[in-house]
Amino acid sequence: MTVQADPARDLVTAAARRAVAVLAPEELPYYEQVAAEWRTRTGPFTPSVSFGIDTAMFSDAILQAVSSAFGELMVIGGTAAGTGFLRWRRKRKPGAEPPAELTEDRITELRDACVRHALDLDLTPDQAEQLADAVVAALRDPDAD
Repeated sequence: MTVQADPARDLVTAAARRAVAVLAPEELPYYEQVAAEWRTRTGPFTPSVSFGIDTAMFSDAILQAVSSAFGELMVIGGTAAGTGFLRWRRKRKPGAEPPAELTEDRITELRDACVRHALDLDLTPDQAEQLADAVVAALRDPDAD
């Protein structure tokens, strides 16, 4: 199955990859496979066990938390910022600045949403903070690994 390009999902998977690198680096070899399966989901979150991996991957929870946080930002007063950022991400050149709509207040709202959603998925407070920090870092420097 071919997955079509989707800037919102690309942004979520890139930010989540950064969080996986911090929180569960041992999962990085499997991350692209988990992310590809996540991209095809249409229903509620269920841990991924279809890869021949005997336990649900932490990457699933990270993807869900990041996705929910971005969704919250776009729905609750952030649609202009979200679409502006997605447009910038799709067309950007290396070193390009994020759009003005993506203010520090919006970044703070996204960070807070990441923490809330991570805690809802039973990540520890420290893990939730690390996840949120990684997402913010991915926004501020999308080309870094």
